[in-house]
Amino acid sequence: TMLKFKNAKVNIKDNPVVNKGGKEIVVRAEINVSGQKPVNMDFTTYQSGSRYRAYNVAVEGASLVTVYRNQFGETIKAKGIDGLIADLKAKNGGK
Repeated sequence: TMLKFKNAKVNIKDNPVVNKGGKEIVVRAEINVSGQKPVNMDFTTYQSGSRYRAYNVAVEGASLVTVYRNQFGETIKAKGIDGLIADLKAKNGGK
């Protein structure tokens, strides 16, 4: 999904959404790819120690975590956890 935006211009929007007493911050961005309609993307971060780490990305409101969790669930039902791991390794060039 993210490879579609490889050469995009990213515009971080003002006023991030602060949740859970500042432990979770949603950073909103507009992604501009030449010749295409801008895409809205939200990066949800969570404080881990002194850093914030992204744990979810939503593209036009669709959470990639949810999409992949559903996809992985279907693979696990069909092939088991070992089948999922094998599929992921294959998609990543066997690494």
